[in-house]
Amino acid sequence: MTETNSHKAKVFISYAWSGESERIASEVEKALSEKGLEIVRDKSGGLDYKGLIKEFMQEIGKGNFVIVIISDKYLRSENCMFELIEIAKNGNFAQRIFPIILEDAKIYKPIEQVKYLKYWEEQITELNVALNELLDIGDTAEIQDELSFYKQIRKEISGLVGQLKNMNTLTPEMHQKSNFQQIYDQIEDEVSVKEKFDIKNELLKGFIEPKISKSKYEYDLFLCYSIKDLNFINDIIFELRAYNIRVFSSNDNLSTNAGKSYFENINYALEASQHFLLVCTPNSMKSGWVKQEYTSFFSNQFIKSKEKRRFLILKGPYFDVSLVPQLLLNIHFSNNISDVIMSLIVKQNVIKKTQLPNKNHQNLKKLTKIPEWLEMVYVEGGSYQMGYDSDVNGQNNEMKSSEPMHQVSVESFYISKYKYLITQEQWVNIMKDNPSKFKTNIKCPVDSVNWFDVQEFIKRLNYRTKQKFRLPYEVEWEFAASGGKLSKGYKYSGSDEIDEVAWYKGNSNNKTHPVGLKKANELGIFDMSGNVWEWCEDDWHSNYIGAPISNIKWVDLDYNNSRVQRGGSWNRDENKCQIISRSGDKAGFWNLSINGFRLVTSAT
Repeated sequence: MTETNSHKAKVFISYAWSGESERIASEVEKALSEKGLEIVRDKSGGLDYKGLIKEFMQEIGKGNFVIVIISDKYLRSENCMFELIEIAKNGNFAQRIFPIILEDAKIYKPIEQVKYLKYWEEQITELNVALNELLDIGDTAEIQDELSFYKQIRKEISGLVGQLKNMNTLTPEMHQKSNFQQIYDQIEDEVSVKEKFDIKNELLKGFIEPKISKSKYEYDLFLCYSIKDLNFINDIIFELRAYNIRVFSSNDNLSTNAGKSYFENINYALEASQHFLLVCTPNSMKSGWVKQEYTSFFSNQFIKSKEKRRFLILKGPYFDVSLVPQLLLNIHFSNNISDVIMSLIVKQNVIKKTQLPNKNHQNLKKLTKIPEWLEMVYVEGGSYQMGYDSDVNGQNNEMKSSEPMHQVSVESFYISKYKYLITQEQWVNIMKDNPSKFKTNIKCPVDSVNWFDVQEFIKRLNYRTKQKFRLPYEVEWEFAASGGKLSKGYKYSGSDEIDEVAWYKGNSNNKTHPVGLKKANELGIFDMSGNVWEWCEDDWHSNYIGAPISNIKWVDLDYNNSRVQRGGSWNRDENKCQIISRSGDKAGFWNLSINGFRLVTSAT
């Protein structure tokens, strides 16, 4: 991070003074400052003596990275709620906020949320009564403003709390144990994404259609979606706005137009938006609100403009064409948001999509047709000692299958990264079904898939992409998990502390978790310890006697119906999550929702 004078590089902390909140704020400040981040908070120079408090709170609301420590006191504080509402008002709420939720913040049950609604209703009533008792209400403008703000809090607190409770925030204890590493990693990832967008925008200079910035419309795009798809939608909004496309999103924009009805705001926005993007998912196709929005734009703006105002459709998760109404079937459907962006900002026949910079483009020059979601990490080949050395470390019955230690050589290859421990969303994209037991979040790894299921997935993916993906050979898996040539000799993939890198029996709460929340290993690969077991290409052998010494798959000539699994899972102890630990199972086995996978492809 180099821009120390802009919001892009600053990390703000929003919290309630005193008690546990202030103690954690201080711990966060110390930990992240030591990691090189610029921290801004009121008690550490962010707010000067006699500085204007409201201006500072508005600055927090505009910050790209805001750590919010949510406590019971926070949700009852008008200053804290002002900061939270300001953050939401400035858009991209889910990307910009990094919550730590304390135990006394009762937000997870509806009955507990109601208590905060009642609290602010009581504040409104109490202030109203006090004002009505005044004999002269002159010179009470600031108090009236305060009353209006209490009403705004009452109106918005439920929606804000709803978004917070749906985020996987981890517990304060888990953050403290990792020295707030997960928050640091997430902020670094967001900065990296922004830097990539900056690079893209530099390369696109001279190609951007000037009529967008000079448009007579207030918005370039009306984004139509179901609130139930908000996690997915937030990613879309972030990418659109990264290209300076002015997006109307009801979740962001309606709160700034208080005083008008929902229909008045929506009708105004439809008229004020040049183009319209419908995100087509089962949720949106069943929503009456969505139907009203797309029907209105189609009839009143799109048709009447003789198609100068464009009607765009994006296929969302679990897209099903049978749910699309006849009215929209003749409109082109885009498969990804990049296609939508290019259709909006790139001059016809001036720039092709293949000219855009590819993620990891220095390493992935030959992988031009991989889907965006299948980001790959380059693993430079080398030699390493594979397995467990009982002569050095002593006899260990749990490591018998990892003996004897032996030297192996591995050629360079690419392996799928963290979100790319294949998720349910990605599985559905190829297979059109979701076999997983844990369906609470489509960003969780796909589970309950057997080895043959995975081979069918790979066959379809290769047909679609014209690539040669496969499961990793066991020697490749262990080399990548240990960090390849960058290995620091950790016990688990990325650390000697299992809670930093893995979801396992001790912290998983008996379920899988969204990928990429833990720390990456030395190569930038996530979740290679824990979460789900990962299938390998090889047949299972009970030890390494006779194992190959190069990266070829170890397959028996005789029929062997068991395959290798590595990495441990959400229901296994820390020993099974060690890099060198091995397991095997029937190739057709799918039970217990413990089996997942990631992909590799050769670098040559």
